[in-house]
Amino acid sequence: MPLPHLSRNVKSTHRGLQTFFVSDTIREDLLNRTAECYRLPPPETHVPLEVHVYDNLCPLDEPAESHAPNKIFGYPSTCFRATSKKDGQPYMLRRIHDFRLEDEQAMSAVKAWQHITHPNIVSLREAFTTKQFGDNSLVFVYDFHPTAVTLLQKHFVQDHSVLRPESMLWSYIAQIAAALDTIHTNKLAARILEPSKILVTGTNRIRLNGVSILDLMTWTHETDRATHAPGAEPSANAQMIAQLQQEDLLHFGQLIVSLACGSLASLHHMQESLDLMVRQYSPALRHMCMYLLSRPSPTKSMDDVMALIGPRILTEVSELHLANDVMLQNLSAEVENGRLMRLITALGFINERPVLGMDSQWSETGDRYILKLFRDYVFHQCDDQGRPLLNFAHVLTCMNKLDAGIDEKIMLTSRDGQSCLVVAYREIKLCLEAALAELTSRIPN
Repeated sequence: MPLPHLSRNVKSTHRGLQTFFVSDTIREDLLNRTAECYRLPPPETHVPLEVHVYDNLCPLDEPAESHAPNKIFGYPSTCFRATSKKDGQPYMLRRIHDFRLEDEQAMSAVKAWQHITHPNIVSLREAFTTKQFGDNSLVFVYDFHPTAVTLLQKHFVQDHSVLRPESMLWSYIAQIAAALDTIHTNKLAARILEPSKILVTGTNRIRLNGVSILDLMTWTHETDRATHAPGAEPSANAQMIAQLQQEDLLHFGQLIVSLACGSLASLHHMQESLDLMVRQYSPALRHMCMYLLSRPSPTKSMDDVMALIGPRILTEVSELHLANDVMLQNLSAEVENGRLMRLITALGFINERPVLGMDSQWSETGDRYILKLFRDYVFHQCDDQGRPLLNFAHVLTCMNKLDAGIDEKIMLTSRDGQSCLVVAYREIKLCLEAALAELTSRIPN
């Protein structure tokens, strides 16, 4: 027969078990990100053991993608995940194959980008040259965003036939506009507004990837002086930066049209594509595209783009705050669980300890005996038929009350049914602290 203190049914709680933990969606996402950070390369992969201060290189591209010249960079490129020996964090390394850097001063183009930190731009950490791959390679190091996909993969390969909600398009527009505004304010140009070079992380979070690569590959002394020298006079190269910024706006408009129509080929039939947008989307979205696709002009700038986005920026901010509230709520649940984990660990240090010093009965006497009975009360519940009750809500409720040290009393009964104690959670907490202090005092200094 089950013991009296273990046989009663624990009252069900109105609070679901899931509310005690981070949501399944977030947990799965975090687990997938962690798995991606530690994924091993295929056995047949031939990569250097280390490059510069990075090791554990794992290719991120399909093998066939590594050999063809990139249409944007003009050279074959390969991406790797690698671990820094300086901080142990994973980073993304983009290798430009067989590129000889003629002047080391070209690295000054990288410094301008290293100072830019923006939530919609993949941060550039450093760039260096190496012969570890068997040629003259140029390597750019960026923050690594596991499980990220490109806009090309997400919208032009996976679901190219699906009509994009206008709210999602405006969210993309607001994020890309925010990134471009920061870039242009720093007298730089993105130059990579291509679906294959824009990452989507999390839930529709946009990040411009591959910044600074073209700046370094096309660097000249005149460009450096025009772009970075304080008080530099306007020059042909300064005008080139302005022209590149105008091209950013044009490519921005082309990107929106491609996304709205669900096809990269829509750019070859621009008028038909814009007519399709009129039928499917609001006039405001079409007006935005028309402005971005208009002729370059000195007065055409990101300031006008931000004005056209208007109230939709407020919508984006509201969505961000809501997402932040959800993350904080899930984080608070994990903070609570971490605190309870410490309590359970403390009980594990004490319960059933075979010997302390010369006392083989230490865990069975005094305050420790009460903790043993409490352990049975929390973890060893069973029903009238003697079947175990695995009630997580009961465990978490008891541990929360123990941590708070409340005055609520519970009945603890020994396994043989001969002893019965009525104690408050406050008293049990004092017993736990005293036993743990005694254990700690036995640790050699």
